[in-house]
Amino acid sequence: SFGFTLLSEEDLLEKPQKSSPSYSPQILSIPQKKAWPIPSFFSLSSSPPCDLFLSPTLLSLYHRCPRRFYYEFFLKLPSEIGFQKSKSKISDARLFGTIAHRGVELLLGGLSLPQTLKQLSHQYITYFREEEKRKKVENILQKFAESSLVQELKASSVQVEHPILGKWGKLHWQGTIDLLWKKEKEVWILDFKTTSPSLYSQEELKNIYSVPLALYAYSYWKSEHPSLPLYTALVLLEQPDQLICYDPWTEERFCQFELKLAKWEKELSQAFSHTPLRFSDFPPYPSSCPSCPHPSLCQKGDS
Repeated sequence: SFGFTLLSEEDLLEKPQKSSPSYSPQILSIPQKKAWPIPSFFSLSSSPPCDLFLSPTLLSLYHRCPRRFYYEFFLKLPSEIGFQKSKSKISDARLFGTIAHRGVELLLGGLSLPQTLKQLSHQYITYFREEEKRKKVENILQKFAESSLVQELKASSVQVEHPILGKWGKLHWQGTIDLLWKKEKEVWILDFKTTSPSLYSQEELKNIYSVPLALYAYSYWKSEHPSLPLYTALVLLEQPDQLICYDPWTEERFCQFELKLAKWEKELSQAFSHTPLRFSDFPPYPSSCPSCPHPSLCQKGDS
């Protein structure tokens, strides 16, 4: 038998320096994060079918291509095309995203931009020592702070870093909604991204992040049973006033998503019932090949 220890992306990032918060959020309701309900990622020691615990990111990867999921999750192969980015650059990109998200939280909590940057510089001392990195954070947070979206959010009821737990049969997932925005006549789930709008089209971005947002929406719908219409959208911090919106969530759309969940649960339960895992249980999806960093390895594996 064997298992995998659950590691969040935060475990790979620079830990913020301990300091006492210099502000007291007044419009935010920040719930305590719930711990993952079991100590291991999943266990194959029990009789199949066993329960499977996957993050929204990993489920998204599996949806895009099971073979790539196999390579990057089990074999730990790099996820960058051509392996062009070093581990340090990938880590820097993730840390930049973490800092930007923290900055958004502070700005919505009532701090000014200078106060926010000062707070961040105390929390992420090493990162802010490099002028280029510091300016990058300043620029993206300035765009957000000056946006009309911020003013609208401050005047509404919002929750940042809202934890969610979801389940479908033997399939479980845990994640965090960047921002839950409860307006007068509707509820919005917003996902903040530091991705440059010049790298992808809006349709490409919607496809890339569709599964995590769908999992957030489905989990919220099942646990809260909201009476108001539910919407999901991406917020590019480079262009915060241009929300990238998905279709509204309806009863019919949730039922369609449940069909996907049932498909994933069946396929993954079957795949993980074999020890060792069988390569053939993770087939490639050709439509994902243009953006995949493993084409030669994948073709070799099929031969």
